[in-house]
Amino acid sequence: MTSYHFPSRQITTFLPKELECCKGILEFHNFTLFQQTFHFHGKPWDPYECQGQKMTCEVGPGDMCQKCGADNRCSSCNAGYRLMASGSCESFPCQTGDDDGCSSCVRQRERSRVNHCGSCNAGYQLSKRGSCEAFVCTTGNGDACRSCPPLSKRKMDNECSACNPGFQLVGAKCVPFTCAVSIGAWPLKLVCF
Repeated sequence: MTSYHFPSRQITTFLPKELECCKGILEFHNFTLFQQTFHFHGKPWDPYECQGQKMTCEVGPGDMCQKCGADNRCSSCNAGYRLMASGSCESFPCQTGDDDGCSSCVRQRERSRVNHCGSCNAGYQLSKRGSCEAFVCTTGNGDACRSCPPLSKRKMDNECSACNPGFQLVGAKCVPFTCAVSIGAWPLKLVCF
């Protein structure tokens, strides 16, 4: 049995087990647990309503439960929604943004994480997990890039803008020149292509 003090009356009530979440919130300014003989803000008593949140498990689309557990809470959520500690389902949010932010988001029912991207901004690629990662470009010797285009211009990993001596740019990659000796003429000529 729990007692609550209000300016002109004291209310004594038994809290059912389902309403344990209401402990500490039944104060004068936000009292939303109603008793059969007491109406607050013109609403009749609903034993499963506590501060505006339904305490019954409802199966349905969207943020409703996919399955209910024995504790009258969601045990699983619909696709695109995550199970919260409170036993309710909440949508995976997704925001678009610059750089490694999403250019677009996948549809709600396809989301399996926060910021589940459908496409990425220029210079970024979609990872297996649905996030955006920058295209990498490593410079070095041999067939490695001599220089790389700016990130916003890259369309693949290790896309080169210039190559080291002895290599040429073919399809954004550095490949060695192919050389041949011209036979039949003197002096011999080396032809590279």
